Amino acid sequence: MGDPASLLSEYEELAVAWNSETNSGKANKIFDRIHALALQLRSGEEGKQGLERLLCHPVRGVRLKAAADCLAWNSSAAVTALEDLLTPRGTHSLSAEMTLREYRAGRMRFDW
Repeated sequence: MGDPASLLSEYEELAVAWNSETNSGKANKIFDRIHALALQLRSGEEGKQGLERLLCHPVRGVRLKAAADCLAWNSSAAVTALEDLLTPRGTHSLSAEMTLREYRAGRMRFDW
């Protein structure tokens, strides 16, 4: 595993890029890299704390991705971040809604 601070910096940078990417192919590649970074970050306490700090990020896509990643260990903070994306309706509101629905129904997987 790399240095948590540099992994988190890359995660944040990519999540900002993912937030505004309009090409779905490029967005999917960015998402896959963000997910790979999240897997590394959530394996240690410093990485988890870094992801939790992103729950208040000014960019909606960063908050969405961080919240989905934090559900596994800090569900209350993650749910709050997702709920905050629901209103006002905007970019990523539907994704936040669907993430909450799946989490509350017990269908979220945290092992991938």
